[in-house]
Amino acid sequence: MPTRAAVATPHPLATAAARDILEQGGNAFDAAVGAMTTLCVVLSHQVGLGGYGGNMVAYLARDRRVVAVDFDSRAPLAFKRDLFTNTSDSSLGYKSISTPAIPAGLALILKTYGTRTWKDVTVHAIHHAEAGFAMDETTHRFLTAWLQKTDPDSRRTWFEKGDIPNIGQPWIQKNLANTLGQIALDGVAPFYTGDLARAMIRHIQSHGGILSDRDLAEYQPQLVWPVSISYREHDIYVPHPPAGGITTLQILRTLEAFDIPHMQPWSAEYLDLLAQVIHQCWADRIRYLGDPDFVNIPIDQLLGKRPRDRMNHTANVTILDSEGNLVTMTATQGMVFGSQVVIPGTGLIMNHGMSRFDYENPHHPNFPQPGKRMHHNMVPTLVLRDAQPRFACGLPGGTKIITVTAQLLINFIDFQTNPRECIFAPRMHTEPGEGLGVSSAVPDSVIEQLKQMGHTVTRGQSVGGPPTEIAGNANALAIDANTRVPSVASQASPDAAVVLLPSLPLPK
Repeated sequence: MPTRAAVATPHPLATAAARDILEQGGNAFDAAVGAMTTLCVVLSHQVGLGGYGGNMVAYLARDRRVVAVDFDSRAPLAFKRDLFTNTSDSSLGYKSISTPAIPAGLALILKTYGTRTWKDVTVHAIHHAEAGFAMDETTHRFLTAWLQKTDPDSRRTWFEKGDIPNIGQPWIQKNLANTLGQIALDGVAPFYTGDLARAMIRHIQSHGGILSDRDLAEYQPQLVWPVSISYREHDIYVPHPPAGGITTLQILRTLEAFDIPHMQPWSAEYLDLLAQVIHQCWADRIRYLGDPDFVNIPIDQLLGKRPRDRMNHTANVTILDSEGNLVTMTATQGMVFGSQVVIPGTGLIMNHGMSRFDYENPHHPNFPQPGKRMHHNMVPTLVLRDAQPRFACGLPGGTKIITVTAQLLINFIDFQTNPRECIFAPRMHTEPGEGLGVSSAVPDSVIEQLKQMGHTVTRGQSVGGPPTEIAGNANALAIDANTRVPSVASQASPDAAVVLLPSLPLPK
C-alpha cells in the first residue's frame, strides 16, 4: 500500500490546495508550491510574491537523500550606506525593498523536483484572489494598521475607496489574480524580466527606491547542501546560512552533553539550562553569521562537540506525499506587510528585506553590501533516523524561530511527543541581556522556580500572535518508524492539517 500523504500549513485554504494537488497526482513539491502561492493570497501579511525569500529542505525519496533550495533575497546593487540616513529607511517604504525572491524560488523547486505546471499549482491561489476569501479578524486588524503606515499611492491601489472589507466579507484582489494568471501561463519570467518587472521597478524608483531592472534580471535561487548534525542518533537538517538554523543546531549540539531525556519535561531545571545554552550560542550568532558569499563562517567550529562548561510574518508548509517525499518550506514578507508598499496594477505587496541587515558596524558580518544576502531566522527542519525521514517542522516568529525550533526537536526526540503535543508544549525564548519569555503553557509554579534561580520571567514575547505566547503557529509532521503512518498537526487550526488515506476519496 502506498504511504499515506499528509499536509500541514497555517491556513485551511492552503491545506486544501495542497491536498487537491496530491489527490490529482502531484507530488509533495507541487503541493508545497501550490500551498505557498495560496498563502501569498490568504495570508499576505505574512508572505507574498513580493516577499524577500525563503528556504526549503526536503527528503527526495527516489534518491534517498536530503536536498535544499535557498531563495534568499539580495540587497539592491545600488546600495550605499549614505542612502539610508533615517532609521526607518531600512524597514518602511521604498528603500527597504530588496530583490523579491519567492517566485524564483518556487519556480526552481517546481522545475527541479515537481511534476506539475504553474497552471496546475496556481488554481487555488487564482480562485481565492479573484473570487475573494472571507476577511478574518487577524487580517482585518493588520490591514487597519497598514492603512496608517503605508503611502497614499499604495493605499489607493489596494483599497481605492479606503474601505477594508468587514470581517466575514470577501476580500477580492483582482490585480493579484491577474498577476498569478500571468505566472500560470508564462512562468515567472515576466516577474523578473517582463511587464511585471518593469511595473515594479518604475513604481519603486519613482518613489525613491533603489531596486533596479538588473537586480531582478540577475537574481537566481540556488540548489544548496543543507547543514546537518547528528543528535541522539537522529540526523537533523536545516538550511545553509544565511538562514538561522545553524544556531538551532548549535543549541542542540551543546545540549547533547546533558541528560535531557531524563529531565522533567519543561521543568524549571530544563528551561534554566536551555536559557544558559541559548545565551552562549547567541553570542556566536552575532559574532559570525552573515552571507557566506561575503564572510567566512566557521561552521565546523560552531557545530563541534561542546564541553559542559560552554553553555506571524512568515509562513511554513510541511508536506509528505505517497511516494515518501517530505518537504518543509518557509517563506516571508518580513514583518507584517513588509515595506507596506503595493505596486499599482499588480496586487503585489513588497518586502522589506533591507531591515534584516545590521547597519551600525561596517565590519559586522551582516552589514549590507550590494548583492549581499541578509542573515535571517527561517529554519524549516527535517529529521532522519536510520536514513529514513521521521519528522519535519517549521514556524514563523522572527528570532524566536531559532530557539523554538530547537525546543520542537527536543520535544520530539528527547521528550517523545507526537506532533500535536510537540507544537502546543511549553516554550521559552531569551537572548543575551534579556529575561525569559515563556508561553502560557508554562505553569506558574515553574515560573516561580525560575525566578528563585535568578531569572526575570514574563509571559510571552509574541510575534503576530496572542500576547502570552512565544513565536507563531508551528507545523509538525512525524512518520512512525514501524508502520510508516504519518501524523501531522498545525497550531494555526485543526482544519489546516490533514492525513490523506491512499485508497479513500476525500471530500472536495
